[in-house]
Amino acid sequence: MPYSRTRITPCYGARYFPVRAVLYGAASTRPSLLPIQTRITSHQRSPLVEEALSGSIQPRIHDTIVTIRRGRRQHRFQIFVKNHKYLPTNAAVLALMGRQWHGDILVMRMGYTTNGVVNIRSGDQRLIEYALQRFLQVVWHGVSAVVNAILMG
Repeated sequence: MPYSRTRITPCYGARYFPVRAVLYGAASTRPSLLPIQTRITSHQRSPLVEEALSGSIQPRIHDTIVTIRRGRRQHRFQIFVKNHKYLPTNAAVLALMGRQWHGDILVMRMGYTTNGVVNIRSGDQRLIEYALQRFLQVVWHGVSAVVNAILMG
């Protein structure tokens, strides 16, 4: 499983602004765009995702960064997940992948020059779906199986 998030401690002089993210919620069959409060300091942008992800059964939120290379450009996305067998089945992931995931998934874009998250752009939806598919394949099948599938096909 990916890294487990650490608590974001208060910081003097920090500002808070909403940053757009995509939520694959367990209650919806389609992903939705929503604002996530983000703490912005002089050196980092830290999203406060705890309120966007539902389910009190699994209190921990895991996150990982997925990098997609497209030509000479790199697109990085931070994916936040909750996964537990007693959380509801995610209908959006079921529709996208044809497999079950229990809990919510939140995807945020990482900045090129900014240390942290930035707003999702209008043309990012296909990249987000691709990044989520790759992430879920690694979670379900392991890294070596996904790398072999990419190299063979």
